[in-house]
Amino acid sequence: MMNLFKKCFAILPAMVLCLSLTACVNNEPDVGGTDWRTTGIWRSDGTITRNGEDTDVLVCIHKADANFYYDTEEQVLFDSVDYPITLESDAWEAFQSIHFDDLNDDGNSDVTMNFNDGGTEILMVWFWDTENERFMYQPDESWLGEEEGLGDLIPDEADTVPVLMGGALPFTNMDTLQCENYEDGTYYYADMTEDGQIIVVNTVMQSNWVEDDQSLEEYFSDCALTLGDATTYDMLTIEENEAYSENMSYPVYIVTYTAGENEDTREWVVFVMDTDRYTYLYGFAFCATFSAEDDKEFIYQDIFAGLHLSDEE
Repeated sequence: MMNLFKKCFAILPAMVLCLSLTACVNNEPDVGGTDWRTTGIWRSDGTITRNGEDTDVLVCIHKADANFYYDTEEQVLFDSVDYPITLESDAWEAFQSIHFDDLNDDGNSDVTMNFNDGGTEILMVWFWDTENERFMYQPDESWLGEEEGLGDLIPDEADTVPVLMGGALPFTNMDTLQCENYEDGTYYYADMTEDGQIIVVNTVMQSNWVEDDQSLEEYFSDCALTLGDATTYDMLTIEENEAYSENMSYPVYIVTYTAGENEDTREWVVFVMDTDRYTYLYGFAFCATFSAEDDKEFIYQDIFAGLHLSDEE
């Protein structure tokens, strides 16, 4: 396990909004003064339509995300998107185009980005979600190349254990419950929201699946139940998610169950994947008082859609 992941899980998925002031070449002539647009940090431009209003934006391309700034003298962030995968090539060089067409006919701009990642054509699509006021990644509309996701790009003989990473969690001020990095390179990170209603776990273990002994569904169910840490369980569903499987290049199952009793009951929703060498689990545990079903789905579906493996140090 790489040393950099001695840090706790709560900060693993955080995407840092930083500006590379030297890597880019401006598309506009130098007009002088303190106008940030003359410092050479934006890559493309466009117009985003939202709620009937058009906003001209300048696009800054980074390794893990793209930022959209108002086309004004002062640099002010308008919005951004996080990539669902880690690009193998330099993002600036791999970038091909960006469009803000309304793809789902809801009157609001969506985001379409094209990259050529070392010869692999990448298409990423986000729809504007009016209810949650954010761009939501659309795996069914996207194309991550012939080899979907990063799974098959990680060699079996890798010396490090790839880490399951994704977009930033929609929470602040989370409390660390457990932060373990083991000698074999595996890890276990668990955090809880400030109000105690949601626990988030990201962990990887050595794969123990033996096909002749049990089915993949049975193995994934057993693995998911270990996160509950309770004596009473009620299995709800287990189903392969084809979109997530395509993204990861390995079968991905979503397991839901309840663990505990009475006021200690929590409902678990767990992303489970096995790469033959390692078994990855990313789970959300909602307490019994968390009753907003739509909010639950928004939280875990958006995060699961953006998960990817990374072996970068």
